[in-house]
Amino acid sequence: MRRFLLFFVVLLVSCSAEANPPIQSDTLVTEIPKSKTIITFAAKDDEKSQYQPIISAFNTQFQDVQVQFIAIDPSQDIQQIAYHSDTAVVSAVEASLLEAGYLRNLIPLMDADTAFDLDDFHPETFQTVVKDGSHFLLPATLSVPTISYNKGLFAQTGGDVSTLTWRNLLNTAANVVKQRGASHHLYGFFDDQGGLDSVLGLLHEADFFTQSSESQQLDRPEVVAALKHVAAYVQSGAIYAPQSAPEQPIDQLIRDGQLAAWPTQAVPADTDLGSTEALGTIAMPPLPGGRWMVETGYIMSNGTQHAEEAWRWLSFLSRYPSSTVSPASLAHVPARRSMIKDAAFWEKLPADQQVIAQTLMAQEQPMHASRPDAAMLIGLQEALLAILKDHQSAEQAVRRAQQTLDLQ
Repeated sequence: MRRFLLFFVVLLVSCSAEANPPIQSDTLVTEIPKSKTIITFAAKDDEKSQYQPIISAFNTQFQDVQVQFIAIDPSQDIQQIAYHSDTAVVSAVEASLLEAGYLRNLIPLMDADTAFDLDDFHPETFQTVVKDGSHFLLPATLSVPTISYNKGLFAQTGGDVSTLTWRNLLNTAANVVKQRGASHHLYGFFDDQGGLDSVLGLLHEADFFTQSSESQQLDRPEVVAALKHVAAYVQSGAIYAPQSAPEQPIDQLIRDGQLAAWPTQAVPADTDLGSTEALGTIAMPPLPGGRWMVETGYIMSNGTQHAEEAWRWLSFLSRYPSSTVSPASLAHVPARRSMIKDAAFWEKLPADQQVIAQTLMAQEQPMHASRPDAAMLIGLQEALLAILKDHQSAEQAVRRAQQTLDLQ
């Protein structure tokens, strides 16, 4: 009986195995998700709402690359930003930082990108962010430097504002100052760079910066002449260039009719300057580097491990207009020509700014002039201060400044 039960159990197992043969199925293949490249993008925290929709659009279109926003501490400099992020939006980069190695040269990435149209940018826009043929910043918005002026004071001198040069501007400012009374404070042009912009403007018109870098010596005759002119203008009041805080706020001088001209951007846009009908705006004469200034732009860290992916993001980002630029102003001009056209940007400018824009567009592009590096700017500034404060001769001041440069 026990043998029978054992046989019965074995038979059942055997029959069960025959009744349910192994199921033949294809081998299961588990798909391993592809890793995504993370690109960090740094901007100020209050700009996150502006850039997040663009980041989301990019992340949706490109599944293999994902951009993450990180906030910039306002106290961070370019070196710190480049250390902590792959890409970032910044204000115009100082010349000295282009030489420091923090930023990646974008030229090879531009050249390799067949969809990127460099001609969509005005040629002059890159002059201030190029060093030895390398592009370190992709412009986002530009500004056209302008000068505001007191129409009444200019009219009294017969000054011509239609074809303004640095020499004409400073001569007009000198003529304004000659009309002041003994007890009346009257100033010509407020140079908010301590006189340096005036020096650069005169040197630019003398074609100093179109020469080779070897020829750009501080002890050259044209530098001596420019420094002598500017120092004399400062001493007469034709150039108002206080080396410390002005005795009177600039806006007060403007309201009181005691200042003939000033850089428009030197005074906040919402400042009460009195009757706006009494004031005019003209394009600032060109400085070395072009008639346009880069207001904001995009950079790539030289330390990024994903340069091609980071460039894909920056190229994508550069085609999106800034949602914060309103109303239209020469202080915030889209860097891309196509954006200007699509938004009918010029037509939306105030009337006086439209005239400036039309004049600039009609002018022949000036001869390329290299942007002076930080050492050159410091040398010029120190030479001017040596003349004004230490009463050195211009020749002596430039000789010492050049000696300092040669030791660097």
